[in-house]
Amino acid sequence: MATKTQALDPSGIVPMPEYHGHLYGEKSPWKVWVEAQEVPIHMGVSLYDMYTTPVADWGKTGAKAAMLNFETGEMSDAWLLEIPPGGQVKPMHHLFEKMVYVVSGRGATSVWQVGSTKKQTFEWHKGSLFGVPMNAWHEFYNGSGSEPARLICVTTAPLAMNFSPDHDFIFNNPKAFLHIYSSQDDYFSSDGKAITGRVWQSNFIADVRSFSMETMRFRGAGGSNRIFSMNSTHWKAHISQFPSGTYKKAHRHGPGAHLITLEGSGYTLEWNWGKQVVEFPWKDGTCYTALNNFWHQHFNTGSKPVLYVAITHGRYHWTLRTRAAHKSANVAQFGDEMDYEEEEPGVREKFRRECAKNGVKVDDHKMTKEYEVSLRPDTWAKEDWT
Repeated sequence: MATKTQALDPSGIVPMPEYHGHLYGEKSPWKVWVEAQEVPIHMGVSLYDMYTTPVADWGKTGAKAAMLNFETGEMSDAWLLEIPPGGQVKPMHHLFEKMVYVVSGRGATSVWQVGSTKKQTFEWHKGSLFGVPMNAWHEFYNGSGSEPARLICVTTAPLAMNFSPDHDFIFNNPKAFLHIYSSQDDYFSSDGKAITGRVWQSNFIADVRSFSMETMRFRGAGGSNRIFSMNSTHWKAHISQFPSGTYKKAHRHGPGAHLITLEGSGYTLEWNWGKQVVEFPWKDGTCYTALNNFWHQHFNTGSKPVLYVAITHGRYHWTLRTRAAHKSANVAQFGDEMDYEEEEPGVREKFRRECAKNGVKVDDHKMTKEYEVSLRPDTWAKEDWT
């Protein structure tokens, strides 16, 4: 049987046992499937260390795995896969979206369309990001004969399975989505291109940790950002960085996002009007989510800049996740952004105490309206909402 655990979720949030995401009193088709995989299921809002998280043999797939059943309202889930040294994951295809981030190790992925034998194979290593085309066959290989490789796969399996509860329809469907992927030779090897605003379009990013970013003025602290749009999937991703001794403005959006810390350390606060504040720490290797329409705020208490990647619903699914309000509108404008001047005084006071524990100086100047307006204006477009 599947093992349910919160042991590695330091937020202490209690899962919603009465939420079934389907008919009242019944488990959703997706939850039935997850529990049938007989691998660890991690609940709550965060998984502190993906490098050491326990995984178990996942049937006949050839991989070890753990499922991340965060509080996303069954909008998305994540699979933590471990490929043994010299091993591979059995080929699979499915009618839901999947975006992959390489947590550790190196290897390769082969992709081919249903009904075709033409394979595209590309190599990856720690920091790589790519999307798997809808219903395309794919398999993962570990390129090391001595070390395991770990991948985190964020998927729309909950949406697909709950709308189409026949698992055979999901995993054995012969439909080829040629408008998404038709085995083009350069599909996963082209350099990509810059499009509107901070958006970069590509189907494979070799290493998101070293990708160039642009200033993202409206979110505060002089942080920077880059958005990735991939033709291979309707998922969207962005990387963000902000300096030591600073924190981002509080903001909110709908459920489904998975955030992965790539560098740095700190903590996050999440709350809703009248609700208890949820707090949890993060570091390199932490994966976490933001509760549905809860305000949340990220704090850098380490000596180095923080860098993270967020994988979210995008393109046609974007309205499933966000409200229509312009994301840079503040609380006074009934928006989803909270200016520093609008936050509770205790937020800054707590941050000072946490930074002091690490000998980090708080950079108050970078968390002011004066500093924000001194920066180059953001290259805004509707597609840049993050």
